[in-house]
Amino acid sequence: MTRALASALLFAAVLILAGCGGSEARISSTTALRDLKSAGFTELQIFRNTQANDRRGEIDKIGQPDVAMEFLPPVQLIDYASDKDAIDLYRQPYVRRWYEADVRAGQGLVPSNFVYSPAKAFSTRICNVILWSYNVDNDPRLRGRLDRAARSLRRNCA
Repeated sequence: MTRALASALLFAAVLILAGCGGSEARISSTTALRDLKSAGFTELQIFRNTQANDRRGEIDKIGQPDVAMEFLPPVQLIDYASDKDAIDLYRQPYVRRWYEADVRAGQGLVPSNFVYSPAKAFSTRICNVILWSYNVDNDPRLRGRLDRAARSLRRNCA
């Protein structure tokens, strides 16, 4: 194969791959809530247009209404405008960054005897959403619900 032909093929492959982002799959907040409820999270609601960080494309949050202000909730899903926005924000360990931000901000939500454990943290980015949790009691049932929800969200992302 000549160098010119190899270069042309590489250029064509780059153009084809670059075009894949134009039709990105997106999970709506309504679909995400349905998936979470079918996984066993019953008392959740959508907090629409929270835009707590609209510079990053955050749109809605899904969580429990009675623990909306709790730090490190047992489950929370954040819906972003695009998968690019979610990718840009999502970095492991995602949960620990939120915890450390709360501590630095001095929001008073962190109990004085609390010790963060990475083994209790769960986070995953699926398309344009980030699903995360902090399993305070290390309850295997919570982890099972999170795994089921993540599988369902992945099916809706395909």
